[in-house]
Formats: sequence, C-alpha cells, structure tokens
Amino acid sequence: MPKGSKLGKKYPHLQRAAVKICLVCKNEFRAVKDTKARKQLYCSKNCWSNRGLGYEFRCVQCGEVNTTSDRRKKFCNRKCSSSYHVGENAPAYKDGKSLERERARCSYDLSLWRKKVYKRDNHQCRLCNDRSTTGHRVTLNAHHIKPFSEFIELRLVVDNGLTVCEKCHYIIHEKNLPDKYEAVSEAYCDVIVTRYCGLMGIDADKVFETGITE
Repeated sequence: MPKGSKLGKKYPHLQRAAVKICLVCKNEFRAVKDTKARKQLYCSKNCWSNRGLGYEFRCVQCGEVNTTSDRRKKFCNRKCSSSYHVGENAPAYKDGKSLERERARCSYDLSLWRKKVYKRDNHQCRLCNDRSTTGHRVTLNAHHIKPFSEFIELRLVVDNGLTVCEKCHYIIHEKNLPDKYEAVSEAYCDVIVTRYCGLMGIDADKVFETGITE
C-alpha cells in the first residue's frame, strides 16, 4: 500500500452520521441514511423486518398462535385463509345453491324455453326493437321477468320470459356495458328502463328511485 494512503483506514472523528441505538437489537450503529424527512431507526434490513414481531394472534382456521407485525392479520398462511373462506364464510356466499342454479341455466329444458321466448317475440328485442339482419348481428337474451333464483316454479314458463338484446339486458340489470359496445347516454338508459316498466306495468318513477326488482 502506498505511503500515506487512506485505503482501508477508518477515521471515527471525521464521521458525521449520528450514533444511535437500534430499536430491535439494541446495538449501536451510525445512521448514515438519515434525512430531514425520515430518520433511520434500525441498524439493518433484518432488524427492520423484525420490528413488529411482538404482536401475537391466533389463526382463525387452525387455532395456531403466531407472531406478526400486522395487527389486522387473522390467518397464519394462505392455505388457512383459503380453507376458511368456503361455504357461508365465502365473501360471495348467498344461499349455498349457486351450483344448482348454474346447472339449471345450462339445462336442455332452459335452452328450449329460450327458443320459445325468442320465437314468440319474433327474434326481436322488445325494448329497442333491434334484431339481426344481413351484416348486422344482434346477441339476444331471454330475460326472466320474475328472478330466476327466487321463482323456481316460473323458470320454464314462457310468459315469464322477455326477449331483449344483450345491451338492453345490461341496462335493465344496471350493469356496466362490455367494451364491445359504444358508450350510451344516461338519457338512452332512461328510455330503455321506461319502456321496460311500460311492458311490465311498473311505476317508472319508483324504479328510478329504487332500481328494478323484477
């Protein structure tokens, strides 16, 4: 090493970083990463990671006691979380009959019901009067006037069906239109809902306040 070289030497009296005590390991360290906005409180990333591991919680699923830095934590791992959120504990749980309804929607009998509803309405949307023509394809839906999930006995009754295009179906169910459709104005939606209320004999003013319940 050349004479007078400072390589590898330490000069504590020239170090301006404050000497602090780490909040986790209680060892002294120089806070070289201190700024005006944020002060360094831990000597290393390891101590920072373990800064809050004094909080104990009991896993809701398996009952095992664990430590964590997040006081909102309820499960010890993803497996316990997945196992817990099934059945009545699932966020989207309704009545436990979703599988039965899904199978019913795919049944052959319901397919025949749709065809009968389309044929009765001449394969034309009853709300906007749109229909498929050469070079213009319209996707039709058979809408259940009385909700499919609530009125099981009316699922296959033709008089409980109404032919509507996919766009109008989204509107009367107050759902966001898919990207394939151009944005429609609020006035257009009001017209569609008003026509639907007229066909069903529903008070349109009440629907605009509470939404369509049938």
